[in-house]
Amino acid sequence: GVNGEQTVINTIGEGSGFYFTNGSCTEIKWESDADGTLRFLNTEGSTLTINRGRSYVAYVKSSRTDSVIYE
Repeated sequence: GVNGEQTVINTIGEGSGFYFTNGSCTEIKWESDADGTLRFLNTEGSTLTINRGRSYVAYVKSSRTDSVIYE
């Protein structure tokens, strides 16, 4: 946040996204429940295996996905 403020986002539900690793991009799904458990899944619904090292999770409102550009 700005000036020490934090943004709190309620993400109970499910959605889709992308996982970038080792120079490739894979479409994924995510789901979160009321207890705060966040799961990342491949498109078949199996738990996504995330590579060791630095990881970054970003949130983009579904109404703003057209403004996201990646190469």
